[in-house]
Amino acid sequence: MDIEALRGTTAPSQGTAFTKALTTEYRALTVFEADEMKDWPDAYTFAAKGLAASRGENVLPEVLTNWSLTPEKAQELGTARAKLIQALDANARAGKPAIAAKAQTAFDCWVEQEEEAFQLADIASCRSIFEHAMSQLVAPVATQTQAPAQPAALSKNFIIYFAWDSARLDAAGLRIIDEASATAKATGNARITIVGHADRSGTPEYNTRLSLRRADAVRGALVAKGIATERTSVTALGETEPAVPTADGVREGRNRRVELTIR
Repeated sequence: MDIEALRGTTAPSQGTAFTKALTTEYRALTVFEADEMKDWPDAYTFAAKGLAASRGENVLPEVLTNWSLTPEKAQELGTARAKLIQALDANARAGKPAIAAKAQTAFDCWVEQEEEAFQLADIASCRSIFEHAMSQLVAPVATQTQAPAQPAALSKNFIIYFAWDSARLDAAGLRIIDEASATAKATGNARITIVGHADRSGTPEYNTRLSLRRADAVRGALVAKGIATERTSVTALGETEPAVPTADGVREGRNRRVELTIR
């Protein structure tokens, strides 16, 4: 059975850095669909792709015509897929293999969740992870016709920590919100990126939702301080990028955070 075969796959010895990273990402997605969601058909689909990647095969993002999507979602996902393929073909597979693999599997996850169309938090999570990965793959390219580049504005970073299993801002967090909102107002129309994180004490699915709640709480507090919503963007990374690597199930306060950047 492909699901169990992929579950037991060790780090492949053949293939490129991209296909090896893709194997790992599809294994995680397969285990999530099988063990957490009990969605065996989709788990089987992703397992087959993971096993193909483990053999070094060129595995592509999902073809949208294989999924039952509304016209609006098919158009949105089609645009996203085109950007992903363009990045992959441009050199992302070789240049940034781990990020490229995460972008591809997050896209497939997004497609699968959009077909089901009822787990809104999961849809938002897959899309958020995809967009975050794409932002690292695609960078503006300067051309000879452009004006000389101006010195980049310095960015200001803030970190807000949360209690275990909580998305409530405490007194320390509110003080940081005050400082961040004052900084944002002083920088005109600077963009504010808000990235939520969680430790590994819950399931990956729950932690993604919790990290989204934390990021939304920070954005809500900034808006309450007079920051326009359109200046903000929210990403939920769950337990995927810990500040302090830990074993699964470990509570770690430094991983229960929202990172806020103004630039």
